[in-house]
Amino acid sequence: MVKKDNICWREDIKNCSYSAFEGSSLYAVCGCMLTWHASSCGGGGSCFPAEATVQVEGGGRKRMSELAAGDRVLTVRTDGSTAFDDVYLFGHKRAEGVHEFLQLQTSANASVTLTRGHFVPVARGACSAAPAVSCSVTLPASDVRPGDVIFTAADDTAAAPATVVSVKTVVRPGLYNPFTLGGRIVVDGVLASAHSDWFLDPLVPAAARRFLPAVYQAVLAPVRLLYRLVPRALAQVDAAVHAGFKDGWYDVSVGQVANLAVTALASAA
Repeated sequence: MVKKDNICWREDIKNCSYSAFEGSSLYAVCGCMLTWHASSCGGGGSCFPAEATVQVEGGGRKRMSELAAGDRVLTVRTDGSTAFDDVYLFGHKRAEGVHEFLQLQTSANASVTLTRGHFVPVARGACSAAPAVSCSVTLPASDVRPGDVIFTAADDTAAAPATVVSVKTVVRPGLYNPFTLGGRIVVDGVLASAHSDWFLDPLVPAAARRFLPAVYQAVLAPVRLLYRLVPRALAQVDAAVHAGFKDGWYDVSVGQVANLAVTALASAA
């Protein structure tokens, strides 16, 4: 067993040339064929890969791995118009590891790559021809099917409906989950929710999951208030969480959050 780049490599002459394990992930090299069995988004929450990009205010794009709290990124309002919104927190911010994602390819030649539990505004039926996001329902990426309609957007145009033509599984490095104040974010030109599967998902019927992004948005209201009042203190807490916990905020107990917040607020005073 050899450890390289935080991955343990094991020789397996019988089945494959080499196998690599990291947590629950298995990557196997079989002759010239590369087969991946990668983990999803760690202990909770869902994410985008490190290479996914967002448009930032003032022009230009940033990769998820370059994004920081306070950056203003492209989003879409309920009426379909575009705007820029603050990133105030990261649920996940992990550069290491290779993970499994779904890639939703659209008829507009735009695609978004995200984990199965990440929510996406989806239009079906009569709603599929409407440009307004208000006509959509927000579903986990795993529920999106070819023929569904999602939304593409650029900073100088309103959101436009685009048909999903394929859904495929891919593997990519990194796990990043930026939260915006308004709860939506445009990633690689496609509108997604800022929210993903969390503590309530296992407790509600599948038919009710579309309401969870609004619930999670309400749950995080106190954090958004902290961002508006003491942004530097919240940034310190966020940095401490990602430095100390592998799965970011999804690994942190309420008591640990309180201790981190008190420490950060004291240092910001």
